[in-house]
Amino acid sequence: MSKAVGASMLIETLMTGVQSAFRALVPIATDLGVKWHEPDNYLDWDSVAGGIFEGFVLAAIRSSAGWSDCLALVDYDKRVSDYTEFSYVGIESQGTLHPLVCFATTDIPFDTCVVAELRLDQKVARTLRLPFGQCRFLAVGRLRSGQMLLADTIKW
Repeated sequence: MSKAVGASMLIETLMTGVQSAFRALVPIATDLGVKWHEPDNYLDWDSVAGGIFEGFVLAAIRSSAGWSDCLALVDYDKRVSDYTEFSYVGIESQGTLHPLVCFATTDIPFDTCVVAELRLDQKVARTLRLPFGQCRFLAVGRLRSGQMLLADTIKW
């Protein structure tokens, strides 16, 4: 992704782009015998999806202005039990902030966000499924002090 100095992009744009990329790969993955739909989507699809998410989303966030002091971002589809030591792509839904775990399929490919529901201590209570269209995406940066930075736009 080419990033001109002084440019900006909504996290929403990054996420919609990744969703489109995943959907575009469905016929190719199917032709190659790579299972992309749960519960059969294991290592092959995880590698592809993780690479795309890293290249389009996580790298863009890491290179954005003001991000260098934040703790490491959680990788796509990495299941962690405690978010106190991580930054993440977050989803705000009905006033609550959730870390994105991965996309899933309900009716059409990748129309659902699998998110972690956090307790007050930032440990995972359970996972939830939210419709992609009802999610507001944010970059959630956590500083060593525990303070969180929320951004719906990244800037270079």
